[in-house]
Amino acid sequence: MFRYILNSDKIVVTDKIVYNYFINNSGLTAKFTSKHFDVLKGWDLVCQYATESNNDKYKEWAQINRYRVDLALLTEIALSVDYKNIRMLNEPQIKSMVSRLKANKKELLKQAIPLSRKILIILFTTSYNLFAKVINTMIRIKNYGA
Repeated sequence: MFRYILNSDKIVVTDKIVYNYFINNSGLTAKFTSKHFDVLKGWDLVCQYATESNNDKYKEWAQINRYRVDLALLTEIALSVDYKNIRMLNEPQIKSMVSRLKANKKELLKQAIPLSRKILIILFTTSYNLFAKVINTMIRIKNYGA
């Protein structure tokens, strides 16, 4: 799809709702699985297509969004009900994402992203395991009474 956007002459933008969103509790988004890491491959492809386009704005946009995917996945893992098992099963991927997040920290902190995300970047690059565990414990306490 990104390839089509790069090669289009016109793009239509609307402020109208053109789709309905629903929560599928038995779908991919219901709980974190190793399939969630596929988004990394997807963004790597987007970055590749952007590089091939020779358009600097697209390259920068794609690269920043690729950096943000690491943060999004690390956050999703920390918020997951099954955090401990996910961490054990996916330790190499988590370490790689934390390493990339550390390498891209300065660039991400310059971006126009919410303060809460910037705080997560700082916390996760300081000690992902510690702060993910704290976040996960707070979520479990919150959901305990629910």
